[in-house]
Formats: sequence, structure tokens, C-alpha cells
Amino acid sequence: MLVRGIAVALVSGAALVAYAVGNGDIRANPEVTVITITSATGTGTGTASLQNTTGATTYSVLVGSDASCDPSLMFSVVGGNPVVISPTTMRNVNLTCPARGTPAMRRCLYHATNNTNGTALADFMTVCLYGNAPGTLAPQQTTIDFGTVTVGDNAMQQIDVRNNGTLGQFITRVYLQTDDLGGNFQFSNPCNPDAPFCDEDVMAIGQGGTLPIQVKCTPQTPGLHTAQLYIGTNTFQLLAQPVTLTCNGAATTVPVLGLNPTNISLPTPVDAASGSASTVVHLTNAGAGSLVIHDVRTVDVDAGAANDWTYAASGECSGQITMSCSLEPGEQVDINLTFDPSGIGRRRATLLVSYKDSIDRTKEIPLDGRSIGGTLDVAGDVSTLVFGSVPVGRSSAIDFALTNHGNLDLDVNLALAASSTPPFTLSPAASTVVMANVDRAVTLTCAPTTASQFMTSVTATAMDAVNGSPTTLNATCEGSTLDLFANPTALNLGEVRAGGGEVRRTIQLLNTNAPSQLTLNSQMQVEGNAPGLTLGALSQLTTPATFDVVLDPPADADEGQMTGAIIVTDTAGEMLRIPLSGKVVRAGYEAANALDLGTFCVGQPTTSSNVSLVSDGTATIALMQPTLGQVPSPFELETTSPSVYPTVIAAGAAATVSITPHRQTAVVQLDDTLAWHTDVAGMETATTAITARFIDQGGAIAPPALDFGKALVHLYSEDGQRVMIQNCNPTPLQLDEPMIKTPFKLESPLPSVLNPNETAAFSVGFHPTQIGVVETVLRITSPQLPGAPLEVMLRGEGTSQDIMEPDAGMGSNGTDDTSFYACSCKSTRPGGILPIVLALMCVLFPRRSPSFSRRRRPRVRIP
Repeated sequence: MLVRGIAVALVSGAALVAYAVGNGDIRANPEVTVITITSATGTGTGTASLQNTTGATTYSVLVGSDASCDPSLMFSVVGGNPVVISPTTMRNVNLTCPARGTPAMRRCLYHATNNTNGTALADFMTVCLYGNAPGTLAPQQTTIDFGTVTVGDNAMQQIDVRNNGTLGQFITRVYLQTDDLGGNFQFSNPCNPDAPFCDEDVMAIGQGGTLPIQVKCTPQTPGLHTAQLYIGTNTFQLLAQPVTLTCNGAATTVPVLGLNPTNISLPTPVDAASGSASTVVHLTNAGAGSLVIHDVRTVDVDAGAANDWTYAASGECSGQITMSCSLEPGEQVDINLTFDPSGIGRRRATLLVSYKDSIDRTKEIPLDGRSIGGTLDVAGDVSTLVFGSVPVGRSSAIDFALTNHGNLDLDVNLALAASSTPPFTLSPAASTVVMANVDRAVTLTCAPTTASQFMTSVTATAMDAVNGSPTTLNATCEGSTLDLFANPTALNLGEVRAGGGEVRRTIQLLNTNAPSQLTLNSQMQVEGNAPGLTLGALSQLTTPATFDVVLDPPADADEGQMTGAIIVTDTAGEMLRIPLSGKVVRAGYEAANALDLGTFCVGQPTTSSNVSLVSDGTATIALMQPTLGQVPSPFELETTSPSVYPTVIAAGAAATVSITPHRQTAVVQLDDTLAWHTDVAGMETATTAITARFIDQGGAIAPPALDFGKALVHLYSEDGQRVMIQNCNPTPLQLDEPMIKTPFKLESPLPSVLNPNETAAFSVGFHPTQIGVVETVLRITSPQLPGAPLEVMLRGEGTSQDIMEPDAGMGSNGTDDTSFYACSCKSTRPGGILPIVLALMCVLFPRRSPSFSRRRRPRVRIP
């Protein structure tokens, strides 16, 4: 269901009449219904009405919920849905809130559309507010009057709310909302970015402490605007008194771009294998004169996520907006967005709108979506199971594990090659559930009835897997008539870490004609390649006997597949071959020692940066939940990919998290430490020092560096990454033409002027024409910033299809997940290649072992 716009303005003569959506024929009353539930287990109900304001037109109205809705909220239309609403009549919509649960505030936006042609008629919202009565949040101001504010401008005031709750009860999260659906009021701090409603963590506020809330009047149309303020908390406290907001919008003489909503956040994850979600951003000329939109595009926040968000414009302009789209006063264009995730986890992008009112400007709308899905693979990178010699009439079983590195359980169908049953059987025989990040053991059994060679293949199929399905495992088994046999009949060791300590297994030697005994030769042999393999002595020289197999590959052992066998003979001349298989691996990772998030203006929104830990060895490594050192931290840590911990990451894969500094009200440098927790011996914990700086004069820019990873030469791709600049001055900041060298390119225009406290975003792309690493600096100068340009370090590597190869810094989507703007990198691997120039004159040195050295790429440096 599409999100309909929050504000539309229509011109009628000299008067500007505002409706939430549509032309006013159908009006929702109220536009926001707040239902307060004070019982811990009770539900709540409310009613909104849809009024046909016309005197002659009958409408068939269809009501649906928006993709951003909390799915637990319910509605029903009296009279059916769709429902016929005759002239001057109305229909009620019954609204239901569920029992309390975890959130203190739940929301759903509903859309009433013309069932005949799909035209938007009206929007209305339900807010479920959970709390305990009586209210213990005491607002220090019960009325906030912003005075007169010109459409297109804003005015901010602060509301202080005192915690009069129980001693020892701390508010750590707040839920903010108004009953204004027109976008005329927005919250700043603690919201990030500014938004008409938000849920945010705050520094702990105990009894007697004060919660400061910054509210802006952002009038979308001329006239008087009023709203009620609502607050919920993690402690389920409510306002003791209502707070009323008033603001008088004044007409403007210039074009003004109105954006609604100002950000998109989809609370319900979308299935990456089969799902999608649709929403709409409305762009409106809320001012006077002609507004020209030059370009609308999505830009990566998470690697590759821009391609997951596609759009088609409708209204005054249609299709893709890549050239001028003119909007007269009150006219609107709808950006119909579709979120169709290509990867699992958090998939954030930015909708970047480039336009001209009196000068060229940009606006960004954050797009935040999450996806769920499962992946299917055989744990340990096993491709073949070897049973060895299995006595005729007996059976041998080998366990292997199916693994799912996603965040959604998979229903998996199992099947054996039709020609191989018997002697092979599976347990479970036909299907199983592979839970996310929990290996599922499957047993393959061989029970030969003749002395022959047998082969089979096991196929595991999950129709809803994002990747890895189907996966196939081959197996061989030899029916044997020897009296001598082993239990187990073969050793399948999986991954064995070089220098990681010994792996010990015990093998039993038996006689099929027991209790008679076979006499064994004490000398056993090993054939093939198995570094660090030793055999223990036989427990006795007659069956039954046991011996230990110890595998302890040294730290400098060659990595790769082990193939071979243990040869045992007896005095009767029988020779038993016990196959041995596995893989010698080395566990290692790269993680940045430091991460600079950039500079931000005091009181203005902040942006996130991603940082990764990359498995640069050949082993699968385990990770626990990453953590920040301070509690509470001045930064917000969110998982990106994978989204569920504990987890494992395969060789060459990366784990990525997002770090966002909280908005600040004073000049300060924020510092904290990100800790990664691994199972790599001697490197169980890796730390990354996190910094961000807040200033109150000059210009700010974030992030200070962009790394585009590898890109094919002469093959243009939309790989733009976002850069945010801010004006921290109380006066306009003029910006000179950016200085950037090819093959890097500004994908969207940069404003020539930033107004006081204004934020703008632009996109930078990388389009190489020759093979090699390219490094340069994007520099933005200003007459108001003499000798202090705003700079971003840029790096990318041009490559061609014939030399494109997996890299330890490459994520599953083919993009480089390593952090470029970190000061250094640590690894368990000796040697070094590919030094990278970093932001703030830091240098990152990824280190790899000689066995992983690659053909050096030529380096191109642009001064």
C-alpha cells in the first residue's frame, strides 16, 4: 500500500487552502487519533470518520494501511471496505490498539483512496500511546507559541519535561508525536534527523531530572497551525498536563520545496527472497513562483542499498526525473518508491532531490528498510563425504551440518540421487528446518549389501532461500568383504585451524567375525597431504584395538584441502584404507583501529558511517554481538549485516555495523570504543576508536572519506555515495565550485549557498577508465572559510572482468565493506600489500599472508 503525502496545497485565487491529501472532497476527522492505554494488559479503541464534503459526488472509498505501519494495529470500516460515501454523509472507521507489549508508542498511517481510479482522497493516523496513570512527566511549559514563521522557514523552541517518577526509575528512551498530520511541526533533538515523530534513546534521566525536547514550527501553508504534543517513555510515563503548540504561517514570495514525509522508515522487515514494500514521498511547491526539480535519485548509505530502492514519479512529472520538472504553487509530484531488497539485513539509502528555488539546492530523505531471509550452505565448506570401506551387511554414518547465515529460518527439502537408494539413507529423510545461525545436523548412512563402489549426491533445497539453494553434497562408499574394518570408517575433519591447537580423534579397529580376533601389524602408514598429522600407538595388537589420530598443523602450514588415508594391515594380509579429509585453514581478520565520523554542527542532524570486520583468512570465524565501551554511549550502534548475533562469517566475508553520533547542543568531541568479539586465538577482541567533532562556526562535512572498492573500467554504474555538509554559521555560507578529479564525479549538484543552520547532501561516484587504485581529495572552498576547505578523501580501484576476483574486503554484494577512513587496521596475518591513504593523514595497512598475495595492481595517484 502506498504512503500518501502528508501535505498538499491548492491555490484558489489568492487563498491557499491546505488538505492532508487530495482536494478536500473527502476529509478525515480527526487526522490523528491518539488512543491512550493505561492498563498493562488492556487494549484500546478509537474512531475516525471520513466525511464527504461535496453536495453532488458519491465516492467509493477504499481504506488501506501504509507500509510503515506497525502491523499489530487494526482497523475496520463501518459499512465495508470499500465503502460508498454519499454527498454530505460520513462513514466511521473503527481503530484498535493491541495490548501494551514493548513499545510505548505505536503508529499506523491509513490512506483513503478512490476505489474507482486509485486517486488519493485523505490520510489519517492512529497512535497507540501506552502509559501509567497518573502522569509523572511534568512539562515546564504547557503552551508554546512560535509566533509568525514564513512558509519555507522554521523556528525552534525548547520544552523541558521533568521526571517526577519513582526514585531509581530512569528514562532512557522517549517516543514523541503531535496530532498534526500536515508537517507543520517537527522535533529536533533528540530526534535524528528532524521528523514529525520519532522514537529515540536518550541519556538516562532519573527522578527530578529534566528531558529537553526541541520542537520546530515548519509551516507548510499560511495560516494558524495548532497541535497537541504527546510523549511516551520506556518507563511508561505520561504527561501530567497537555502541551499545546501554535504557529502562524506567513505567505512567502518565493518557491518552497515541501517534503512529506521527511523520512521513510519501514518497521516491518521485507522478505529478501520474495517480498517488497511500496511507499510515496510527496514533493510540493508550498511557496510562490516556479520550483524546478532537476534530479531525483537514490544514493547508498549501506553498500549497494540504493539499487534496492527504485522509484517512478507521477503527478506533474512522471517516470524518472533526470531533467527539469517544474512545479507551480500548490502543484505536486509523487515519488512512488519500491523497496525490493537484494541482501539480508539493514538496507539504508538516501533519496536525494536536487532542485532550484532561487538557487540550486538539495534535500535528502533518509530511507531505512530491513530485510529478512535465509541462506543455505554446508558448514565447513565440505563438498564431498567419503565413507571408505564399509563391511557388507553393516552400516556407517556420517554427520554433516546445514547452515543458515541469514535471519530467517528455512524449510529445507532433502533428497538423495534416485539411483543411490539403497544403500544410502538420510536422517531426517525428506525435510528439516534450518534455523538462522544454528547448524542443523543431517546424517547420511551407507549400508552396502554387495562388495561394490557406490556414489550418491545429497541435494538440499529451500525455496525461500536468498542464495545457496539448491546445495549439493557428493558421497562415496565402498562395500567391503574384508574381516578388518574401522569405526568410524573415515575421518571427515572439516576445518582445522593452522596453529589453532590439536584436533584428536579415536579410531577403533574391529573384526567382522568377532569374537574371533585379528592380529594387527603395529606399523601404520599415512598417505597423502595432512600437515601436522601423527598417529598414536595401538592399544593392543589384536582386535578390538584403538589408536588416536592427532592433527595439529603448525602456524606456517600450507592452507588447503587435506587428502589422504591411514593404512592399517593385519597378519592375514588384509589392508584397510581409512580415508582422511578436511581443510587446513588460518583464522584472521582485519578491523580498523580508528574511525573518524567527521564534523557536525551543534544542534544539527548527524549521519551514520559503516565500519566492518573482514575475515581475511581461510577459516570461518565466529562473532559475538559488537559492543560500545561507554554505557550510555554518545554514539548509536546498529547492526547492518549480519543482523543477528552470535554469528559466523565465512572466509572473505564481512560483518558491518553502523555508528551514528547523537546530536549535541554544545561544542564537543565525542569518543568511544567499538569492540568486536571473535573466536580467533590470541585476537579474541578487536577495538576501533570512534570519534566525531561538533562545532558552532564554519562548515562541517561527513564522512571525511569514501572508499568505492572495486569497479569495472569503462562500465558505468550507479555507485554514488552520500556526503553531507552543514553551515554552522549564523550567516549564509557561500560554496565555491567543488574541486574533484576524474574518475571521481559529482553525481548531483552542490548548492552554491547554505543558509544558517542548513544541511545539504550530494552524491559522489567512481567511474574508472584504467586498472589500478586511484586516490584523491574532494575539496570545497568558501570565502567564509579561508584556509580551511571542506575535504573528503576518495579512493577506488579500477579493475576488469578477467582479473576481478573475490577479496577479503569484499562483501556478498560485491562492494568493499572495509572502512576507508580509519587510522589503521589490525590482522593476524604477516606481510603486507595495498597501503591506503586515509583521512586525517592516517594510513590503513591491510596485512595478508604470502599464500594470499595477489598480483599487484598499478596505482594511480591524482595530486
